[in-house]
Amino acid sequence: MGLARLAEIADGLVAAGLDPQTPAAVISGATTSGQETVVATVGTIAAAAEGFRPPALIVVGMVVALSERLTGVRGTLALA
Repeated sequence: MGLARLAEIADGLVAAGLDPQTPAAVISGATTSGQETVVATVGTIAAAAEGFRPPALIVVGMVVALSERLTGVRGTLALA
């Protein structure tokens, strides 16, 4: 459901005062061989994740900036 409303969610966050340049990520099919990840900003995440299929995780905030470092550790985007 969140993935289908991603543009609305992102717009709502910006309307509530979140900087549109805040890092954001979408992880589709997490922990499976078909996992897809895209990292963008709140202002561009909906377009960047176009075509992704549910189930998907939406991550917003500075933790997304750690994704490259965490990818090297585990081979995938790891979030705690």
